[in-house]
Amino acid sequence: MLGLLILMQTTAAYSDMAVSRADSLEKAKKYFSFAVQYKNNGDYDEALVNYEQSIALNDTVYQVHFSFADLLMKMDKTIPARRELLLSYTLNPDHFKSAALLAQLYHEAAVYDSALVMYEAMYRIDPAQRSLLTTIAGLRAYLGMNEAALDAYLEYIESEDASCETLMKASKVAETLERNELARTLAGKALVKCPGDMSALRAAARTSLALNDPASAIGYFRRIAEADSSDAESLARLESLSRDRGDNDQFLWALTEHNRREPENVAVIGDLGELLLRQGKTDEAVALIRRGIALSPGDGKLRVLLGDYYLKQGESDKALEQFKVALKDEKWHDSAQQFIWKIEQPESDSKKMEREFFNRGNEVKPR
Repeated sequence: MLGLLILMQTTAAYSDMAVSRADSLEKAKKYFSFAVQYKNNGDYDEALVNYEQSIALNDTVYQVHFSFADLLMKMDKTIPARRELLLSYTLNPDHFKSAALLAQLYHEAAVYDSALVMYEAMYRIDPAQRSLLTTIAGLRAYLGMNEAALDAYLEYIESEDASCETLMKASKVAETLERNELARTLAGKALVKCPGDMSALRAAARTSLALNDPASAIGYFRRIAEADSSDAESLARLESLSRDRGDNDQFLWALTEHNRREPENVAVIGDLGELLLRQGKTDEAVALIRRGIALSPGDGKLRVLLGDYYLKQGESDKALEQFKVALKDEKWHDSAQQFIWKIEQPESDSKKMEREFFNRGNEVKPR
């Protein structure tokens, strides 16, 4: 009899608990209904009280936490709103809107690692939202996760019509990872979509250099120099590369353009004058060299070039005059001396000894 009595009491207790639980759920629903009505009517304070009472009775319904977060955001209570959204997402990890609002709030608060987790969750929940990949890639790159960032960019580019901006962001990450062939390919795709895009041209030029492809680099630097007259570095690169490769057409264009931009740059005048002489454009070269000498009378290279021109014209006296001025320029002293010896043969040792002997004799005074 005692056992039966205990069993009856236990059953009654469980029954009371079930009734109590059901009663709590019913009350929670009622408070939630009131909370939504107050919120919709703009009575946020009453809504806040009813949400809190609903959650106190039952905190396992993600929709209630999500709706409460919406109220808190309307009240500019972002930190409590984040807490409620996180509870909503924890209760239902497949709720896209909870993840989306969390991502937004974390991003606005510059909590980028947490924002990234939420954006990745959004993409997991709805893979059709392909544009999320560019946001995910950007955050990964910002956080230094370059390999993962590039994976996200490539996944997006392979399936979508990527913009120039996205292609160049992917190219930049690839270049950071020293995947220069891929970086150049991505920059090339950007150029197809947006011809003349300067960031794409510069990336293609840089990666061509890294890939030891000077011919391609010359082409890209030429396009940059043509498009941007203020880019002195690209013009200098074009001069250097074309000189090293013996590409005289590109070298001539670069020097001519450099001279146009900096007409008083004597070093450029010297290089351009020398090239013009080699190409047989004598009149143009001599006029340019003389202008350079007027700007810098002591420039040894210009004097040697002009002297060599006179020498080839058979005007040795004029040539000698130029070479002797060039002797004063330390960088061109030896070259000038070699040219002088072509006109005035250097004295041999025996001739020098003979001259010194007779000079000593002439110095003896008669008694």
